[in-house]
Amino acid sequence: MLAKRKSFNARHIKPWRVINKEIMHALELDGKEGILDIGCGFGDLLQYLKGQGHEGRLTGIDLSDGMISCARKRYSGITFMVADAEKLPFKDNSYDVVICKHMLYHVNSIPKAVAEVRRVLKYEGKFLFTLNSYANHSSGKFDNHIQAIEKMLSRKKIETSHRINMENYHRYVSLFSPLFESRMYGSIHLKTASPYVDYVRTFKHFFSPTPSDEEWDFALRKIQSKVEKEIKSKGAFEEVRGKGVVLMQK
Repeated sequence: MLAKRKSFNARHIKPWRVINKEIMHALELDGKEGILDIGCGFGDLLQYLKGQGHEGRLTGIDLSDGMISCARKRYSGITFMVADAEKLPFKDNSYDVVICKHMLYHVNSIPKAVAEVRRVLKYEGKFLFTLNSYANHSSGKFDNHIQAIEKMLSRKKIETSHRINMENYHRYVSLFSPLFESRMYGSIHLKTASPYVDYVRTFKHFFSPTPSDEEWDFALRKIQSKVEKEIKSKGAFEEVRGKGVVLMQK
């Protein structure tokens, strides 16, 4: 499901800013740093760093056994392990850089996860994280559709990215010193509803309790009707999406 969401974003958000390149630009690495990627998923970011010639220790952790298993099969020379962001299995002052790429809003306790990041970072170590932005540039149609589904199915979406985002992250990182912040925005422009509906389809398990297949198909048909109605009246379905990169120092 994560791969499908990434594919949708890369194909349909224009201009598409490759977040890994933004991360490299912000970090200004010398190639020797020990780097920990929390919520590494399939390990693509660490492999990207390795492909850019990074020689320092690279470690990726994720709660998903499946993703870690896949990362180990895909990439060699990188340490991957199943671990909890709120209980990092590393000694104090272990890493020069810790990265949390679009994952802080998934942890149970953001303060605990941030405290663990600070603990394992070396003195003056760098903490880089990426988040969604909900500033005035973002149109919020996806959120409106999620709210419509909540009402239709009497379900509640498990809160994720609104817990911490580019507009409120400061409250969680007061013990770090700011170094860099960058925001970027792109637009979705679709002539047919199906790519967007397929994207929404991947969020089924974000609702509690999880909808049945019949309930979910019913909700998706309603969303498809809304999108098709907009395309018919305006010529296209459009939405603005925002994200950002933040770099801080211990």
